Amino acid sequence: MIAIIATLIGLLLPAVQGAREAARRMSCANNLKQLGLAMHNYHGLKKRLPPGYRFTTSVNGSKIRVPTIVYLLPFIEDRARAELFDFKRSWQAQLQIVGQVIPSLQCASDTTQVMDQSDGPGGDRKGSYGLNWGQNNISKPFTTSSLKAPFSHDYGAKFGEITDGTSKTLLLMEMIQAPSDSQGIDRRARIWNPTGGTYQLLTRQGPNTAVPDVSRCVDRTDRGLPCTNNNGQGVSYLMSRSRHSGGVTVARCDSSVQFVSDDIDLVGWQAASSINGSETVGLP
Repeated sequence: MIAIIATLIGLLLPAVQGAREAARRMSCANNLKQLGLAMHNYHGLKKRLPPGYRFTTSVNGSKIRVPTIVYLLPFIEDRARAELFDFKRSWQAQLQIVGQVIPSLQCASDTTQVMDQSDGPGGDRKGSYGLNWGQNNISKPFTTSSLKAPFSHDYGAKFGEITDGTSKTLLLMEMIQAPSDSQGIDRRARIWNPTGGTYQLLTRQGPNTAVPDVSRCVDRTDRGLPCTNNNGQGVSYLMSRSRHSGGVTVARCDSSVQFVSDDIDLVGWQAASSINGSETVGLP
């Protein structure tokens, strides 16, 4: 009898775990749907998507960066936090605002992480979804002849500029929240720090690639987070990753949501990251 019960439990556990992951994946897709709608509501008000980040001037006249998430807060039922944010102060100086979890940016399949305090002021919460910054190196400024992504420095696309079609262009992609702990500083999946190696995702490689990210990070290949640490110097870039088996969930510029397999053709994946490539391939 005991052996039979053990066998039944062994058969049931994978089914239960599979059902739980299916529910988590559905919750993740719903988060991306809500973020996509928030982007659309912002566009409806401002006639373009929010900027990848924007420079503003502080009270002492210095330039400070404002991350995209600040512009989305009013549209994800977080207006109170948005009204508290001071555009004349750096985000680092406002830890009472940025140090809190934003539920709609947390994938249930992942684990919420906070940036280690040793990285300057630190203490900012991370998120599971990042902006599509295209295929190219984000440290190089775009030109009028280059393939553009929906976001860049001080730039958010107008829907009319997405000539490839909003249903064929990536808006947001999943990213894994890397721990920043006693093993070292890991900047991946930060949503408040508006610089390379944080929430700016590229399609240089496919989803969940074995090719390492390049950033100030810790190599955790065994946890699906390969890394080449550049100590925050020079070029940084990340690829889309998730805790879901076999792929990542993405939102497109029409706010529709799709699960993309790890084995997607790289040409199609990269084509979906530009707004003006006139490609004949895209997401299946």
